[in-house]
Amino acid sequence: RDDYALGIREIGNRTPGVAFHGDDITFSNQPAGTRAEVYTAGGVMVRQLTMSSAEARLSLGGLASGIYILKVGDQTYKIQKP
Repeated sequence: RDDYALGIREIGNRTPGVAFHGDDITFSNQPAGTRAEVYTAGGVMVRQLTMSSAEARLSLGGLASGIYILKVGDQTYKIQKP
């Protein structure tokens, strides 16, 4: 069966992941070159990272408590830093 003809491609167990642990955001199974950016609710970029490997970590340490926007590749998350 030719799944590519249908535009379907199996990604197996390598689904990209994003997890939050205290002041850290961890990324797993991300393609090299994926960008992660953290913005304040007002739209000011406060952190950024270009991943050079499938696993990476981004610290939110030093940022004030509040709501932030995390963009990872083409995904967007609304996060709250306690």
